[in-house]
Amino acid sequence: MAKEDNSRVGDLAENLKRYISARLEIFKLNAIAFGTNTISGFLKFLVVGTLTVVGFLFLGLALAFWLGELLDHTFAGFLIVGGFFLLITIVVAKIWKSTVKSRIMKSLLELIPDEQEEDQ
Repeated sequence: MAKEDNSRVGDLAENLKRYISARLEIFKLNAIAFGTNTISGFLKFLVVGTLTVVGFLFLGLALAFWLGELLDHTFAGFLIVGGFFLLITIVVAKIWKSTVKSRIMKSLLELIPDEQEEDQ
């Protein structure tokens, strides 16, 4: 009987070791997936953001020159476009904290896997 108990304890210890090893491997894979998604998202944001800024820069320059030509004063076109971009910057700065920041926080929290989902 004692031999049987020792065998069961040995089996239990071996199963526990395999379980811990499997959980550690799952943790590592989840960490790699999270890191990959984070880096990929950041790079996508960086590339799209850069292209968007360059696009708006050229559109702004074209609009400024066009308005300047319409008004017969190039500087007036640049003042109008500069004022428009300044107005947009002020509006975005005012709504950033309440709207954009909370959406970013929710999106990042959705990336983090729940422990309950891991157990299933």
